[in-house]
Amino acid sequence: MKRIQVKLMCCAFMSSLIMFSACGESEEPAQNENPEQGLDTVVNDIEIEPEFQSFDPSLEYTVPTPSDLFLALQNIGSEGKFNFLNDPAKISDYGDKKSRALNFGVYFADLSYASSFNYGPDLLNYIKVVDDLSDELNIRSAMDEALKDRIQAHIAAGTVDSIVSISSDTYYKAYEYLDENERGGTLRMIVAGGWIEGLYLLTHMVDAYDANNPIVEEIANQQLTVENIMGFLNAYAETDADVEEVMADLSGIEELYMSLEYAEGTTESTVNEDGMTVLDGGERPVISEEQFNELKSMVSELRNSITG
Repeated sequence: MKRIQVKLMCCAFMSSLIMFSACGESEEPAQNENPEQGLDTVVNDIEIEPEFQSFDPSLEYTVPTPSDLFLALQNIGSEGKFNFLNDPAKISDYGDKKSRALNFGVYFADLSYASSFNYGPDLLNYIKVVDDLSDELNIRSAMDEALKDRIQAHIAAGTVDSIVSISSDTYYKAYEYLDENERGGTLRMIVAGGWIEGLYLLTHMVDAYDANNPIVEEIANQQLTVENIMGFLNAYAETDADVEEVMADLSGIEELYMSLEYAEGTTESTVNEDGMTVLDGGERPVISEEQFNELKSMVSELRNSITG
């Protein structure tokens, strides 16, 4: 189940997420602002007010890594559909910074998807294309030879969880390199490309709309994510024309998500083994069949404009 951790009135996805600060050039993962606070609270599926139309640069905008998104579906028994992944052979079509950055995110989402659902045959192809694009984007040390050797060993052994963990480490390395070298625009396009591809794959895992399908529920739950991504992009929209264009391309998807209605639910409080209070339930966004079909069409159009 998706978790949202609330600290200092700011919403953040699970503890394993990357924290993207919208403040200036420094984008270190956020730390607990109150070290003396004895009890954290984790809130599952609480009501989220979609009122972030003006983006506050003092807020931290957070999004899940592709691995986080797909593992949540793997854990509920979903099966992957691999014919929708972007063809690695298309890498030669991406000749400018914007297309390379967006498709680095796309291919990394594909790698995470293939890893999460144990798609062995093409894993090495996606590892290679991510490696090649990291060179094209001058993202040093994102995937060194030792890391590639580890991935190949785990592919041979069939240890899927280890492959997913390593791919997440690769994502963090790319993030850290771009952060340390003040390349926030490239970082934002990678994040946007990865999320767009993730949403594209999610919508294509649904053969027929069913409001109770866990995948449909996960798609509706991306409402907060799209707002966080828009806030994250906004920090560079005025200084980077490519980021501004990506933000404009996402505006229709954001508008659709903001039109979702909420379903009532009950809230229960428990304390987990780590001493954290967990609140389950509350209101959650619900996507109708008409909205789902429109979203699927919009995401497909945007994704295909990126991948070509």
